[in-house]
Amino acid sequence: MRVLLPVARGLAGLAPGVGGPLLGALLLRCLTPGWVLLRPSPPARLLAWAEEAVAVARRAHPSRPVRLARALALHAHALDALGRHEEACAVVADAVPGAGLSQAQTAFVEAEFATIRSVLADALRAGAVVADVDAKVTALRSLLALTRRADATDVHASCVRAFAQARTDRAVRAWERATGEPYPTFVYRPTTERGRGSNPAAR
Repeated sequence: MRVLLPVARGLAGLAPGVGGPLLGALLLRCLTPGWVLLRPSPPARLLAWAEEAVAVARRAHPSRPVRLARALALHAHALDALGRHEEACAVVADAVPGAGLSQAQTAFVEAEFATIRSVLADALRAGAVVADVDAKVTALRSLLALTRRADATDVHASCVRAFAQARTDRAVRAWERATGEPYPTFVYRPTTERGRGSNPAAR
């Protein structure tokens, strides 16, 4: 598939209406290879493909939000694979199901992002127990923001464990210095229309 990318890029430049969708489909296929591609691509190349796939999807598929959501999810995965967890969280935060999706399409998009949110929560929880206190606080802040956006039991549980495991006198002081807020002793689930959760804030 990857050998066809230069051809698809050229066609997208000459005839965007035809080449754009083709290029987008090829990029998504390269980012989700099957068993035939025995040698995985380097993470940096996957990230470049993912960034290109998002750009192409925004241009070529304004009426196909599922394809854009797929590209955004793969972009977040690629950032996570390179250890750029905070940037991946930002991608996930911006990627919400758009208007006009069917119920099945909405379920598909939500499943895509539930997976990457869970992966990111685990990665950030691991980052919250490192020795460097500034890196610890950065990971905790990203994890708390992710938890506040996601009404997900596994993400919430990772956040609660991370704050408990990371708590030291130095971490508390660094948190309060960086945020101007008390160190959370409990992280509430976000309040939703379904009535779950009790408070969107961290206490």
